[in-house]
Amino acid sequence: HEYPLTRTWATKMVQGEGSPYAATAALVGEGGAFQGTDVKVDPRRGLLAVVTALFTAAMHKAYPELAGQEGFRTVDVAKCSNAAFGDYQCNSPMGIYKALKALGLPSAPGRPQDVANALIAALPEKGRAEVCAEVSVAGAGFINVKIQEAYLQARVKDVLEHGGPQAAMARKMKVLVDFSSPNIAKEMHVGHLRSTIIGD
Repeated sequence: HEYPLTRTWATKMVQGEGSPYAATAALVGEGGAFQGTDVKVDPRRGLLAVVTALFTAAMHKAYPELAGQEGFRTVDVAKCSNAAFGDYQCNSPMGIYKALKALGLPSAPGRPQDVANALIAALPEKGRAEVCAEVSVAGAGFINVKIQEAYLQARVKDVLEHGGPQAAMARKMKVLVDFSSPNIAKEMHVGHLRSTIIGD
């Protein structure tokens, strides 16, 4: 939002007629926030940001009692290490379960898997339909997500036709790198930390 040209261009692309992001854009309220939350998301950002915003909105809807608590502004979403399980994985159900248990609420879920199922049920309907092909609970409450192929195709097509977002101007900086000169022919040991610590 700091760069007017980028903001104008992104707004035109997201809200334009036939935009592949129409449903995602519909989820975004004033200033890029999901309605009813303080979660900021630009539909043209990376998929990780979009998936994180969807699950964060679900967490705020399913467990409003966590609103404002440290560590629960957003959920933890990461790329799946094994593509067989999905594209992204939400790792927050265990943390949410422990936090709710610590609050001692009578309505607290009995297992992390219950939290995961509650998050899935609370996902914004339009966002889930547009972005997610499959959402499933695995293990001790992890949530695996596969992205809609049509959504991926639409994003790639859009970039090919219109280009990607403009990069922000970066302030030039000089960076000093202190190399500790380990001998690659020998095993490293604690002594190699000396020059790094002295340099720091």
